[in-house]
Amino acid sequence: MAPTDAVASAAVLKRVGAPKRVVTLLEGESLINDGVALTLFSLAVAAMSTPLTVAAGTVELAKVVVGGVVWGAGVAVGTAWFRRRLRDPNSQLVLSLMVPFVAYIPADIAGFSGVLAAVVAGFYLGTRVEGMLPAKVRVTGQTVWRGLVMVLESVLFVLLGLQLHAVFEAVAGLSWVRLALGGAAVLGTAVAVRLAWEMLVPPLVRRVRPGGADATGALAPRERFVIGWCGMRGAISLAIALSLPQTLDGDYFVDRNVLLYFAAVVVLGTLVGQGATLPLVLRWTGLAGGEDTRREYAVAEEAMGRAALSRLDELTAQGRVDERAAERHRQVHKVQVRQARAVLGEDEQARSRVSRHVRGDLFLRHELARAQREALNRLYRDGAIGHETLQAVRRQIDLRDPPGHTGGA
Repeated sequence: MAPTDAVASAAVLKRVGAPKRVVTLLEGESLINDGVALTLFSLAVAAMSTPLTVAAGTVELAKVVVGGVVWGAGVAVGTAWFRRRLRDPNSQLVLSLMVPFVAYIPADIAGFSGVLAAVVAGFYLGTRVEGMLPAKVRVTGQTVWRGLVMVLESVLFVLLGLQLHAVFEAVAGLSWVRLALGGAAVLGTAVAVRLAWEMLVPPLVRRVRPGGADATGALAPRERFVIGWCGMRGAISLAIALSLPQTLDGDYFVDRNVLLYFAAVVVLGTLVGQGATLPLVLRWTGLAGGEDTRREYAVAEEAMGRAALSRLDELTAQGRVDERAAERHRQVHKVQVRQARAVLGEDEQARSRVSRHVRGDLFLRHELARAQREALNRLYRDGAIGHETLQAVRRQIDLRDPPGHTGGA
């Protein structure tokens, strides 16, 4: 049982600018791996004390998986229906925070896969968020979730470190030579099996079903190698091992501490060894860089700019907007399209010219935002406005201020 933990590897991949589909595949795989690992582990623990046939195990696995998926889908549909009828932004934000627990806890109590239920609910709602949440709620929700995820990830690794000390203490009386050799063998097996799977199985599947795979969507060998090397294990692996029963059929489970030690070795070995070398692997395979992200932003900016210009022309032709007002907005969106084309094109002179224009525009917007903040603070110090107004207006300034500015007082 060694489900991959995408937290550490995805953080490194995003920082060095790895291809988006590699990061997406890794994160999605991690969610499914957690659900599968926890489900199979629960069956294995049950089989340790009660004989379990293949047929009974298959039925139990189907019940756990199908039940989790059905419950998660039901929670998602019900949440979507209820969310459309909520008007209070704070209530909608609280509802978004409740969904994972409503999906996981009842499914887990009923004997289904809580992880799969939460994944299904999150996937359904995440792909249909447009139109369900007002813009203000989305902005606030992204801020809240970003902070919450950072806190949870930090707590996860702190708890992991606290547990490791107890694990190593439990095997202190055993032979360190045997423990070292056994740990190295288990760690090597975990790394080698994942790499072998990623490098060998996809090409084999395409050979067996040559017409069933889209050649344009197939991962290159270097991408598969990076995904294989990102097989870091984390708190889930150790939590699975810690949930091993203390006794079996009334007798003390002698090998429990050794299994905990092996799990801790795999977690530490993959997090430290593979995590530290991942940037080197990305540079060696030529997948580091971040150009994909820049081009994606440029594609989105160009498409949005063109759509805005087209709508401006329609509204002007219909006489629904003033020509002078339309022209002001038209110039803004023309600059947006030119900037995007400079990134997507090969004209270095155009890129340089647009780059100078962007730097000047960012500087001007920073300075204007700073002046607005100073005026706002003066009004607050003089008692002309209250604290609630200060916070609301400051937030509007922060949203208009370009990224890269510290925000000031």
